[in-house]
Amino acid sequence: MKKCLCTAVILVAIVSALFASVLVEDFRSIRSFEYKITSPDGVFYYGARVEKKGNVNELTTFARRTLDASEEIKMEEIFSTSFGNWFILFLNPIFNAALESVDLQNPMTLSFFGMQLKYEGTEAVGRWTGKKYTLYGSGKPVITWVIDEKIKMSIKTVLHDEGLTLELVNFEM
Repeated sequence: MKKCLCTAVILVAIVSALFASVLVEDFRSIRSFEYKITSPDGVFYYGARVEKKGNVNELTTFARRTLDASEEIKMEEIFSTSFGNWFILFLNPIFNAALESVDLQNPMTLSFFGMQLKYEGTEAVGRWTGKKYTLYGSGKPVITWVIDEKIKMSIKTVLHDEGLTLELVNFEM
C-alpha cells in the first residue's frame, strides 16, 4: 500500500509539472523547482534541476520524504522514488485539453466532454499568487490547478478523490 501511494504521489508531482508544460513548453529556462506533496500517508517532496554544462543540459530529478525514526528503512522506501516513468498512466487527454483551453488573461468557465472547467478566482500559494481553475465531472471537483501567470506553472494541484495536494515550494528561473 505504501509503495503504491508513494509511487502515485511522485507521479502526481511529475504530472503537475507536465500540466504546467502546456504553459511552459521548454523547461531549459527553469533552473529548478520543488513540490511539496501532501497525501493521506504523509508528506513527500519532488523536484527537478536543470544545469547547463558546456554544450549539454544536465537534468536531475529528486524525491525526499521523512520517515519516523522507529520505522524500518527497506528497499521499498529507498527505490520508491524510481517510478517516474509511470506518470504516463496519469496523462489524460481531457486534462490536457482543459489546460490548453485556459486563457490566463481572460479567465472564464468552459464546458467540454460533459465536464466543466471553472475559474474560481485567485489563490496565494507560498510566495506566488495564481488563478485557480477546477475541473468538475458530474458536478464534483476532480482536479484543481492554481496557475501563476509569471512563471507559467501550476503552483498548486489538488486531486480531490485521491486526497493529494501538490504545492510549489521552490522555484528558480
